[in-house]
Amino acid sequence: MVPLEIQARGPEAVEAYDKALTEGKACIKRIPIMLIGQERTGKTSLKRSLKGEKFDKEEKSTDGIETDPSYFKVSTETWKSGQTGEEMQTELEVPFENLAAAKVIFDRLKKGESFLSAAEAELDSESSTESSTESDSESSTESSTESDSESSTKSAREVFRKTHRETTSSQRKLPEELAKLVEKLLREGESASEDQIYSILWDFGGQTVYYDTHPIFLTEKAIYILVSDLSRDPNERANLPVKTGLFKTKVDTNCIKTNLDYLDFWMSSIYSLRGLEENSSQQTAPPVSDVLPGRLPPVFLVCTHADAPVGGSKARDLALEVYGFLQSKIYRENLYKDVFVVDNTKSGSVEECIGVKRLREELLAVAKELQLTKEEIPVKWLRYENNLRKKCDKWITLDEAKRIAFEECGIQEDNDFSTLMNFLHDQRIVIHFSGSPELEKMVILDPQWLVDVLKSVITVRRFKQAEHPVKDLWIQLEETGIIDERLIDHAWGDLLGNQESHKSLIAIMERLSLLSAWPSWQDRKQYLVPSMLKSPPTDEVLKLLHSVNIPSLFIKFASGRVPPGLFSRLILLFFQWCGEEWNNEMNPQLFYNFVIFCILPDQGISVIFWCHSSAIEVAVYSGGNEKTSADICRVVHWKLRFILECMRREFHWLNNMKYDMCVCCPVCSQPGSVKCHDHDVRGCECLHFLSESDLRKRQHCNKPGRSLLGDYRIRIQQFQCWFSFGQEKERAGMSTNQMQTLHATHHGGPLGEKGIFSMERAKRKELALPESVKNSIQSIPLDSASNVKDIVIQFQRALQLEPASLTSAEPEAKNMIRGLTLRAKSEKRDDLVRHLREITPAGTTGPLLNEDMSVGNMPFKQYKDLTFSLSGGEEWKLLAERLGLSQIEIRFLDKRVVNPSDVVLRAVGEHRHLSVGEIYDTLVDCELPVFADLM
Repeated sequence: MVPLEIQARGPEAVEAYDKALTEGKACIKRIPIMLIGQERTGKTSLKRSLKGEKFDKEEKSTDGIETDPSYFKVSTETWKSGQTGEEMQTELEVPFENLAAAKVIFDRLKKGESFLSAAEAELDSESSTESSTESDSESSTESSTESDSESSTKSAREVFRKTHRETTSSQRKLPEELAKLVEKLLREGESASEDQIYSILWDFGGQTVYYDTHPIFLTEKAIYILVSDLSRDPNERANLPVKTGLFKTKVDTNCIKTNLDYLDFWMSSIYSLRGLEENSSQQTAPPVSDVLPGRLPPVFLVCTHADAPVGGSKARDLALEVYGFLQSKIYRENLYKDVFVVDNTKSGSVEECIGVKRLREELLAVAKELQLTKEEIPVKWLRYENNLRKKCDKWITLDEAKRIAFEECGIQEDNDFSTLMNFLHDQRIVIHFSGSPELEKMVILDPQWLVDVLKSVITVRRFKQAEHPVKDLWIQLEETGIIDERLIDHAWGDLLGNQESHKSLIAIMERLSLLSAWPSWQDRKQYLVPSMLKSPPTDEVLKLLHSVNIPSLFIKFASGRVPPGLFSRLILLFFQWCGEEWNNEMNPQLFYNFVIFCILPDQGISVIFWCHSSAIEVAVYSGGNEKTSADICRVVHWKLRFILECMRREFHWLNNMKYDMCVCCPVCSQPGSVKCHDHDVRGCECLHFLSESDLRKRQHCNKPGRSLLGDYRIRIQQFQCWFSFGQEKERAGMSTNQMQTLHATHHGGPLGEKGIFSMERAKRKELALPESVKNSIQSIPLDSASNVKDIVIQFQRALQLEPASLTSAEPEAKNMIRGLTLRAKSEKRDDLVRHLREITPAGTTGPLLNEDMSVGNMPFKQYKDLTFSLSGGEEWKLLAERLGLSQIEIRFLDKRVVNPSDVVLRAVGEHRHLSVGEIYDTLVDCELPVFADLM
């Protein structure tokens, strides 16, 4: 079974995986179990309970990430790892490489091969990898297992013992530890070896400082235990975050997160992993297990402190309240089918907690059903993993990682190496990113080291004498969230030896949105560190939004969550745009998930961004100038869509991002505060959001049960600042022209001389055909029996067209041909349309697709062919300029996006509801008729 992460990386990765399997394979059932949750909720104590270790009431809080030094066997009994003794050493401390090799020999012996031939084959395989020679043939190393009888296993065991003893010193001997493993497998039989599942525990520290780094290590190839503390009221405000300052510790008194909010954070982080199986054909297959939750990875909710529930409540009832809250969210499908209530104080005692026993049983049952415990792994991959572990380095260069693979493990091709590295990264055995030379240079082997390195530049150090030369830079980071590159060099001076490593780590941090390049008017680089920003004062924020007279715009995401890292990147690009197009060098007011851009300070106009968990709210403060603010709204609406489309193409992890521009329903939401009736939370994900298409379909609230009112009508005029209803269709150019007008008013002149194409040219050309011509076209028989050439002849006769008129296609003849094409498509005679395209100039017939189809709904093949063709040269710029993009926007796309025409069509087409017919005519107007005929 090919691992899903291999499938998701394409056919070349699958080919490399299959090739590696032919040189020896084994099914090694291992899966990490990750403990996540708030600080001081009992995660480490729960780990002790699962292992049967004595409870420590003075347990220290985990700092960063703790992982077990070795794997343990998942069972219903207490989990043990790292014990002494031959039996435990054989099972848990030997490399998986040896365990896999033993299984290969075991399978060959069961097939009837002699011990010598089986051992020789494996030794040959190992020696060939060490000398970088070609691997053995497929037939001699195939290791698929078959069902054998008990007698054959017994016979194989006897043969193994006899021949192993008789092996002379002159022959190559099987390593003793490997021989012991083979004998153990033969002694226990196939079923015992097949049922063994191994795991390693990851204990994530719950301090808020790590909440930005932990998601790096989350993987869908894991089982999660989300820990909640029953001694805390789930709805109460959580302990306030504490940040270390240069001279004093600072408490974030404006943070209003509740204990439930932190559980929501962890569940959202897991949900955002998205699951590679969503992109796999196997996703549509019916579930084969009643044990697994509806969506992977599985999450077990475990409620600790059952001995001291808050307010004297019943522990089970309080746990169900928490479980019910999580079940009401979009990530409900990741939750296991029950909640677990545990008392960690019983750990290590005679009377073990029943909840812990049940948790072990259910964890084992789920682990057995997961596909990754059924996947075969090439032995040489396990050998490579073991060789990396032996190095005991924090990180190595990509060149060194490749040398180990090529010289020590028999991996010969670059594609094979890339597939292996991607597999190990997806399993979080190593951390290695691809996408740019800087990202690829480092291979991280120690996750805690990486956490420490990242933490050193996203937190402030306590003052010491060594910090005095960079004291002002620490203060700048603490107060503004902006870090200077000199401070990064200082912070990493002891941890990293060279500047190239700095560049790679900065690239990794940018990739993970831990920092973003920030405009600087000096020669030195600066970066925004979002985690260092302070929470906004909630009361003042609400007061500000109450004073905004224009309804807010919401960017709503189909996943139900704002993608991690998106908000800070969006803010950065919006800030750059303000500087370029508004000539505004005024820095925004930056808070955590909240930003104010004063774009026209002389006019008192600002744009406000507030990032909620499920949507981004955008408001325009007008300063009393309603006309100007409406114009600004349209400009901002267009620019946000443009930026989001650019981000979707620039960052591959946002490729599948789907979003819509919405407003909040004024009927079932409280005006001004926009709070959910059920949860009393601003921006709650259960709010009723309405997109522009929703408002075009109906002008009433279709969720009347949420509000006790008699009038459910929606007066859409209040949203015309963002959307246009019942007006002539606008284009992106209108936004830019409005912006230019504003610039002319406020700055003394337009930004550019070239105007955007006019409304008249923007309209799709209507066929102005006389009634007699329409009737003639309708009279031509288009039944399936009619030959396309005969139809064209009848068409020419009926409309009295000269033969040359088809090849020259003057405007009048073009309209007639377009009319015939429309009828041909309505009669499903696409063959006639194709024939017309063969005998008429390009750009004459109109699109083969439905002319009224939205550009965003074009079939994938036609859309890909069109955008790739346009982006292959400079032609896309002609279309972009005609559709209203400014030269600044065109230059931006030209430098940063691989397929810029895709962004143009998505952003402009969806923003202004362009149809296929309109784009076709626009391409013809741009003298690009050949491209038009791709539609």
